[in-house]
Amino acid sequence: MLSFKRLLVRAMAACAIAITIFGSAGGALAGLGQPTPWQLGLQQSVTPVMDNIIQLHDFVLYIIAAITAFVLLLLL
Repeated sequence: MLSFKRLLVRAMAACAIAITIFGSAGGALAGLGQPTPWQLGLQQSVTPVMDNIIQLHDFVLYIIAAITAFVLLLLL
């Protein structure tokens, strides 16, 4: 019975430590999708909707580049 109490106390201590360590990781997870220094492109997406927005952004970027190249050829 004494070993069960010791095991229970150790398990409770381990849970308390885990909650302390991983409970504060919520702040680190909140950084997901946040800009970072010297970042190129859009922020990392969190939802499927943002994935679609990024795909649309990339598609429109190619269209704009093609239009710019065409106008440059006309000007030259």
